[in-house]
Amino acid sequence: MDYVGVHHYSFVNLSGDPNWDFKFTTIDKQFIIEVLKEHDKIICWGDRVTDYVKRLGFQSFTLPHPSGLNRKINDREFVTSSLDNLRSYLND
Repeated sequence: MDYVGVHHYSFVNLSGDPNWDFKFTTIDKQFIIEVLKEHDKIICWGDRVTDYVKRLGFQSFTLPHPSGLNRKINDREFVTSSLDNLRSYLND
């Protein structure tokens, strides 16, 4: 977050259940809505999270999910470009 100039932020998972089935129907929607409505900028890690957040009525910026399976994050230029785009989003 230092790269994009953010020094204060909040982080929340869509589910605290380690055995979560990754389905929208099993998210604690009211909890997520309460958390997200307190923020004016939302950053999601991954397309699935972005889709769920959008379905809850929020706009967000999508960063690539930091999974070892995501080969995009091995490309330094892609990562730099993504973070530069995030910086623009945050400064709008």
